[in-house]
Amino acid sequence: MIENDYRHNAAFRAFVQEYCTRNNLQLEEALEHEAVRRVWKLWTEV
Repeated sequence: MIENDYRHNAAFRAFVQEYCTRNNLQLEEALEHEAVRRVWKLWTEV
């Protein structure tokens, strides 16, 4: 699900790309990080 939101949510995608740049990570690694998952949960909560 997080990958789907990454593809379709421009704001989340921008956050993850910035996170990858700052932490020198690949996308797959970043999507497993707790910080990224916390932000994802905030953006997907209704």
